Amino acid sequence: MHPLYKKTRQKTLLIGTFAVLIGLFGTFVPILPGTAFVLLGVSVLSLQSKIAMRLLITLRTRYPKIATPVKRTETLLVDFFNLTTHRREYTSLPCVDGGTLSILAEPTEYIAGTAILLHSASGTAETDVMNTLAEALKIRGFCVVRFDACNGLGDSTGDFTKFSTTSYRKNLEQVIEWAGTKKWWQEPLVLVGHSLGGLVAGMYAREHQAEVDELILLAPSLSGESYVETYKRQNATDFDAWEKSGSRIIKHPISHEEFSLPFSFVKDMEQYSLAPTNLPMPITVLAGTLDTISDYAELKAFCEKVGNHATLRKLAEVGHTPQSHKEIGTLEQVLAKIKLKSK
Repeated sequence: MHPLYKKTRQKTLLIGTFAVLIGLFGTFVPILPGTAFVLLGVSVLSLQSKIAMRLLITLRTRYPKIATPVKRTETLLVDFFNLTTHRREYTSLPCVDGGTLSILAEPTEYIAGTAILLHSASGTAETDVMNTLAEALKIRGFCVVRFDACNGLGDSTGDFTKFSTTSYRKNLEQVIEWAGTKKWWQEPLVLVGHSLGGLVAGMYAREHQAEVDELILLAPSLSGESYVETYKRQNATDFDAWEKSGSRIIKHPISHEEFSLPFSFVKDMEQYSLAPTNLPMPITVLAGTLDTISDYAELKAFCEKVGNHATLRKLAEVGHTPQSHKEIGTLEQVLAKIKLKSK
């Protein structure tokens, strides 16, 4: 861990807690804007507290009008008080298919490389699992870039019924092209993907071998075909109901709001496959032993076919998406042991 991480942690917790206390006091004293101070405090605390981050994202999801001002204020506070070794830069790009693509970039002057993170189909850029992956890279001095896929469940605009692997691929290409123009861009480039994000990251790496130096894949979907086969094997009744009705309910990972995912998502995904050939860069696959979506045995076989530059890391007693305190802790421990060969 970079020594500045330890130095800034106490300052962050102190300032954030102080702001929240002022806000709570302000609810009883009319001369103070209590709500504003609470939001500022939670925003600052979210840099170090997963509970605060979850609360902040829930508020932004339920009250979208406050999302932009909260992000801007958070960025100003982080820079003004020097609360982290990595700045927070929220920005947006026009989506290829319309709307806006929301990006969170966390550049640093201690540049070891650039890491771009991809969430799952039912995830967002700032869930606990994505924060854990980002932290593991930031601690090593990487500039970390995250984004919410267009038409997904995050801050990007769009319609979730139109979310697809095809559109996700286009988003990744946009983000990499954008990041490459920034002053903080630095090779090596590491792509980190969870579930569907792993499939998209892997396909990009296969098609741009000269650009991608390393892959870290958490419970990756290896193909649309394997996704369907595993789903049917685990819950054929649910899959048949999805196909017949044309949609199934997906819950937002933080706010738990319900969204409808059409069966066309499966049809689109079936076009794609992450074949183990033509992946010459170092690859680390993180596989949960309780995963019912990305089969552990299949991921193990995938690594064996890739060759010696692919490493399988077992996540004992962890499901497809690490959620509990214990599962996140296991993921953190395994990530800490990974030695990035691209560094």
